[in-house]
Amino acid sequence: MMSKGKILLIIAALVALGSVWCIYSKTKAAKAAKEQ
Repeated sequence: MMSKGKILLIIAALVALGSVWCIYSKTKAAKAAKEQ
């Protein structure tokens, strides 16, 4: 069994990765739009 703290840590890491990925793809899209 995994401890509750470990599960929360994994969820927090996934949420952080998701938000970083959103920001990354938004800036990438903005750069692509500017280049056109």
